[in-house]
Amino acid sequence: MEKRRNKYIKIHFTLRETNSYPDKDFKSKLRPSGKFYTSDIDCEMFPSYVANLLKGKKHEWVVLGCLKNNKVKCFYANKGDDNQSVSFNVDISELVTFCTVNGYQTIMRFHNHPNSDPQHYTCFLASEQDKRSAEYLSNITLSAGINWLDYVCERGHVLEFARKFSEEYYPAESSFEYISKENSMKNNYYKLQRELGIFR
Repeated sequence: MEKRRNKYIKIHFTLRETNSYPDKDFKSKLRPSGKFYTSDIDCEMFPSYVANLLKGKKHEWVVLGCLKNNKVKCFYANKGDDNQSVSFNVDISELVTFCTVNGYQTIMRFHNHPNSDPQHYTCFLASEQDKRSAEYLSNITLSAGINWLDYVCERGHVLEFARKFSEEYYPAESSFEYISKENSMKNNYYKLQRELGIFR
């Protein structure tokens, strides 16, 4: 059962290289104050879809994708106050309740870093604040059994910088760190060799 779970995760969160483009009219009509939108997008295509959705935005935006059975069935988006920061205009506890009630297993958060001078510098990195925020929010979602993935977007490109799985979805005893520690304690590499195929 654990091996099936881990194999499923590997397939589940593999991203395609192919770009996915949103409708231009829809892109121009995103509500700045925030709104939930229905969708039916493969999870592996969604990062590219969002990166292109936020491409060219002069303010920071945030997008929260709600994932169930390999599909992003809905997402929330709102605009930030400027090109330096953005917060989502929905309470995290309400979002967790919404996901729990509707059977969503994972939240995928995206935000863009506008870059007015891409020839001289890059914004394609997560800031320390981004990392702290991911840690804080993922602790809340994990306590409810909901996974948390976090991404930065810049000029149509996307970078994943945080990936947190709940114990119910991805048991700690199946992690590389746990298996490595167990093997070093027992001086027995059988389990590590058997499980490594999951991580390759």
